[in-house]
Amino acid sequence: MSVHHDVQHARNPYGDEWTSAAPQEGVVYPLGYAQHCFWFVAATLGDTANNQSCIQIEGELQPALLEQVLSGLIAHHPILRSAISRWAPTQRIRPVGGFDLPFADLTGDPPVQAQQHVKDVACRLLAEPFDLQRPPLLRAQLFRLQPQQHVLVLCFPHIVADGAAVHLFCQQLWQRYRLLARGDKEPLAGQAEMPFTALIASERARYRRHGSEDQRFWRRHLQGYPWATFPQCYINQQQTHASDRYVSFPADSYERLESVARQHKVSLQMVLLALIGRVVREMTGASRFALNSVLEGRDRPGSESLMAPLLRVMPVPLDMNDAPTFPTLLAQVRERVLRAYEHIDCPWSLPVGVMAEQRWRNSPRLLTLLIRAVSGIYTALCPRAALYPRFLADFLLMEPQPPRALFRRIPQSAGVADPIININILQDAFRQKAPSGGDDPLRLSVWRQPDSLDEQEEADNWENDSINIYLTSSAEGKPVLHITCCCFNADGIEQFINLMQRELSAVAFAAS
Repeated sequence: MSVHHDVQHARNPYGDEWTSAAPQEGVVYPLGYAQHCFWFVAATLGDTANNQSCIQIEGELQPALLEQVLSGLIAHHPILRSAISRWAPTQRIRPVGGFDLPFADLTGDPPVQAQQHVKDVACRLLAEPFDLQRPPLLRAQLFRLQPQQHVLVLCFPHIVADGAAVHLFCQQLWQRYRLLARGDKEPLAGQAEMPFTALIASERARYRRHGSEDQRFWRRHLQGYPWATFPQCYINQQQTHASDRYVSFPADSYERLESVARQHKVSLQMVLLALIGRVVREMTGASRFALNSVLEGRDRPGSESLMAPLLRVMPVPLDMNDAPTFPTLLAQVRERVLRAYEHIDCPWSLPVGVMAEQRWRNSPRLLTLLIRAVSGIYTALCPRAALYPRFLADFLLMEPQPPRALFRRIPQSAGVADPIININILQDAFRQKAPSGGDDPLRLSVWRQPDSLDEQEEADNWENDSINIYLTSSAEGKPVLHITCCCFNADGIEQFINLMQRELSAVAFAAS
């Protein structure tokens, strides 16, 4: 059933503005389900979990035209003009003026000093939280390194743009720039796109029909499958230390993994779930646990061109009893993922909240009952947010060390022994850039920080209870695994990477 069909049959408590062709300025709208997590993080920790894109531009660039194009895209995408409430997960569109693009000419600086300056500013833009009540929700800065070489840094709060939305924004930015530079007409003028408010209405309509069924499914599906607990010898004990590592695929193992996926009629993400499940089993000794499969959520009609976060999280239970062979484990992953697909279009926090409850089994029952009661009251007090009754409880129960670190991050909360393991496949891992025309004045590439630059320690992280594994591409365009986490110490991250490389080689060898 399409999003537009859902919208037509949705009971709309907000008036016609909620599902109109374009969101109206000044009208209060609920946040989408994928926005809820980032609203909660911002409200409780003050972190807006920013996303960033750094683009190296070679050729004759017109900074004034680039600034004009950025202003046009902000006007085109209402979500970038959203003011998001601190006290309730709601948003309203506000008028904004033209966008001022800061510009720094570094052509007189030594190359290493100029690169370090770009890195310092990019790190500051990424680390500094946005004021979500003051749109536009976009930061940008342009640097000139040489007369024909620039770097553009774009930064968004995650609550308005996930990785796929940032990818879409960059595509539209350069498409629009090139057309206007040639004197062509406005490329996005008159284009009809599904408004993000229509998607939100669709989500609420589906929950009214299937919410109870979805909750029952996730309780059955995840019963007895907690997050795996790692030995303390692998976990940071006193303070958070961020690890950020890139892992190359041994030899031709990536191509072999693709072959395995085709042979077993599974996705590459399912292959990674099974492979990482074997790593977790060896490090923890656990026989029943869950991993998170992070999905783009852009398979619904109209969503592929929507500037909004649409991520879905699917906990996948793994049963490692009886030491299943890799093909057997892969078949198990496939069956459980396909079974869950019918229930994935639910509130983001619902399946993760079911997982979180398992961390609280030894906590005072009165406290958990109080949290659920407060959640119900909060939902009733915020009707415009269109929340489900367990919304606040599900997020509060996600605290990794209940209940002592519920309202503040204490030093002991740095070492989370049962982290959430998220497996993501990013856009650049499987989408090739369209070739530029012969008369294209610009050559674009990802600007990556040179290894020789000074490193900056990251003292804290809103995902200090998570291990994030991204399938992405290197500067040379080759597939790599990017691992970020705060919970592992040096021994833990080395053991994790070594076991991953061993499993990659083993699976590739078996497929040969």
